[in-house]
Amino acid sequence: MIKFFRQIRQRLLTKNKINKYLLYALGEIVLVMIGILLALQINNWNTEKKDQEKIQVLLGQMSGELNDQIDFYQKDSVILQSYISYLTKVSDRQFDQIDLKTFLTPFGTWVGGAKNFDTALNGLINQGIFDKLANADLKKIILKDYFESQNELKNALEWNSTVIVETIEPFINENLAYRYRNGNMNISEKQVLTLFEASQVFRTLVEFQILADDFALTNITSHLSTLRAVKHELTLELNGK
Repeated sequence: MIKFFRQIRQRLLTKNKINKYLLYALGEIVLVMIGILLALQINNWNTEKKDQEKIQVLLGQMSGELNDQIDFYQKDSVILQSYISYLTKVSDRQFDQIDLKTFLTPFGTWVGGAKNFDTALNGLINQGIFDKLANADLKKIILKDYFESQNELKNALEWNSTVIVETIEPFINENLAYRYRNGNMNISEKQVLTLFEASQVFRTLVEFQILADDFALTNITSHLSTLRAVKHELTLELNGK
């Protein structure tokens, strides 16, 4: 093909047909440019196709991670609710409604810090394909609500653990004798009742942990609501709606 065009060019020059040669040269340039543009367009199509395939894979992984995150924090929510219920009964002196031997299961115990479930989401962002998500509501709820909720939850759980580790645990170690049995910290009912009646500090710390646990629970509940909203929009994205 190249040899064919070269022969035409040589014949035009030999016959001194400059005008026709220039027209031919211009046409040849246009053809080359069209070829380049077409190649670029095909390359863009291929790149876009590969990006969309990556997006679908990562969104599928993200859906699974959201489910794991919802399950994780639902369990923490149930645990905190049980702690708050138990300690509230202690604070209200409803001792006949609880087993005081297990007092140290909720008192002086924290549920743990925030856990990272963002491997797929980070993949979308780090690979520069997050902005290619078709669902604008999904992008908005992730960039604003999800990250904000996640940060607030992290701070709440850190404060909860700090209260317990730095304030309540030292008091337990100094004032309460306990022993481990079947993986639990057991304590005598009499010891709890005696100290509760005698120590204003003890009663205040019980109230303080109720406050700290309630703060953590409120943020977990709020984060779960955000996770379900993200899950809804993600499902729409995966279904192409």
